[in-house]
Amino acid sequence: MKKILLLIVAVLLIGGLLPSIGFAQDETPNFVGIAYGNGSYISIDDKGGIELSSDCVQWTNTYTEPNGRFLKVIWGNNQYMVLTTTKVLISPDGYQWTSFDFGNSEDTIGICDIIWDGKKYIGVGYSSIITSTDGLHWDYQDSKGATYLNSIIYTGTEYIAAGGYMGSGRVMKSTDGYNWSEWYGLMEEYGDDSFEKLCSNGKSYLFQTSFGNLFVSDNLAGGSSSYATSKSLAFYIHDIVSFNNQFVAIASNGTIHYSSDGKNWSAQQLDSTYYFNKIISSNGKLYILGKFGSKKSIFTSTDGKVWARIDYSVKNLLYRKISGYIAPDFIQNQSSVNSNDLLDFNIEIVGTNFHSKTDINGYFEILVPYNQIDAVYSIKISKQNYLQRVFNNMTIKSDVNLAQADKPLTMLIGDIDNNGVINIADIIQITKSFNSIVSDSRYNYTYDLNSDNAINIADIIMIAKNFNRTSTDYLN
Repeated sequence: MKKILLLIVAVLLIGGLLPSIGFAQDETPNFVGIAYGNGSYISIDDKGGIELSSDCVQWTNTYTEPNGRFLKVIWGNNQYMVLTTTKVLISPDGYQWTSFDFGNSEDTIGICDIIWDGKKYIGVGYSSIITSTDGLHWDYQDSKGATYLNSIIYTGTEYIAAGGYMGSGRVMKSTDGYNWSEWYGLMEEYGDDSFEKLCSNGKSYLFQTSFGNLFVSDNLAGGSSSYATSKSLAFYIHDIVSFNNQFVAIASNGTIHYSSDGKNWSAQQLDSTYYFNKIISSNGKLYILGKFGSKKSIFTSTDGKVWARIDYSVKNLLYRKISGYIAPDFIQNQSSVNSNDLLDFNIEIVGTNFHSKTDINGYFEILVPYNQIDAVYSIKISKQNYLQRVFNNMTIKSDVNLAQADKPLTMLIGDIDNNGVINIADIIQITKSFNSIVSDSRYNYTYDLNSDNAINIADIIMIAKNFNRTSTDYLN
């Protein structure tokens, strides 16, 4: 039997039939979601990538989660939310992302769909219905024993969730999103199938099932109110959506299907060379997400009939760069500079593992991943014998250059004991090696402030010039 199945698959591949029924032919990322909010678009793919765009054409990669399984992205409560099976990622601007787990419920292993109804988030998944008003704190509602729930919609008056497991379909209803009941009408007639997705055009409900069926119901009661669509049509369908009071479905082979009632369908071949994966309604438009070869593609429409292809372009900006030049205060007017005086200033982003040191030209740079740094942070600059310098309350939405080579950040020398102030205690420290040269046993290179291989009055004068200065004297 196995040999026969392999032979059938081989024949289909040779005949070019498998691509037309939805099999992607490469391992490059597939689009799985797009959302609009705050004047920008966010797209996600099934390889853990998040991209941001202001025009839906030029995109910037702002976050990558290796092995991440992103399912959906929405805009609500003045923030973007990306759904995974066990957590959400939240961002107000699409650049800085914060992760929040759903909790530690023993019954919960995965959330499949999520919506924002204007006041709260509602998610459905494995044995779970969860709610949150902010996306940070989640409450579990009674799912009445529903094993798997794959899809949820809000009609404006009621919530409908659908799912099922191993050929057992489930439909749940609620008027408030908190108290749920199972709707048995459809179970009696279509209980041998499970539901993958549902949508409503305001008059009827359209269901896409795991067995390749599409059927429509006027009142979720089953019986004569339900109508199963053509099996041959449903077999090719990859995704469904409601838009402008009609149903729209896409097939992986570049075909779009339309219906006003879910029973009678018309088809439009958009482009057979494109692989269609998702169709989404957002911001008053329809978006078809797919691929052309290994490249992501988007088709958009304002009426569901006339479509425009967008040539998708991504700029890889997973990192932002913080850079600049640093120099000691005493070399500003010198014609020649000892490279050791510019070397090894420490620059660190406080509270993170990101740091750098200056080179022989006083230059430094730090590459900061978007997903590993807070939106507001501090940068600290330090070196032995210098007053620390701190830049507070900094945000990074683009590359940051703190200083140019001709106008470097200056560091005040003289804090020998590193206590944040230059005073008599620092002079006392240096007197321990006073009037010594590099060949003497009393010589300590730490106290040779001007790096001339001698510790003398010149070094004392350098401290005296900054006497009683503290870190707060820096003008940031």
